Amino acid sequence: MVGNNIAISERRHPSHNSGPGWGATVAADKGILLLMLYDKAISCMEEAIELIKAEDYVAKGERIIRAQEIVTQLCDVLDRESSEPGARALALNLERLYVYVYTRLIRGNNHLDCEALEESIRIMSKLYEAWGQVALSPDGS
Repeated sequence: MVGNNIAISERRHPSHNSGPGWGATVAADKGILLLMLYDKAISCMEEAIELIKAEDYVAKGERIIRAQEIVTQLCDVLDRESSEPGARALALNLERLYVYVYTRLIRGNNHLDCEALEESIRIMSKLYEAWGQVALSPDGS
């Protein structure tokens, strides 16, 4: 990934590739994109900690705001109305975690609280690992 640009597959519609397995490819692409979002949020938080130590508070704020934007995006795409068993509960639990991380990011930003940022990193890293197992598994489950 270069800068904020993310390379996304040219497959935009099923008619572009009618062969078998297209749906699995799209699901894998979404999984990789999700992991990229987690990775970027975590790296922004790590950079913010270093910037606090370097007393570069403007850049620190920019990194934390970027991490907050990503956490908000992750929260916004949750399917809270899913009819699949367990999916709604999972979405609501993830929402609670994202809201908690978001509030810790606010604390880290407003109070120069590296512990709050480190806690956010731990939570997001655990979620990254869990989603990585799902997204990178051969059957996508």
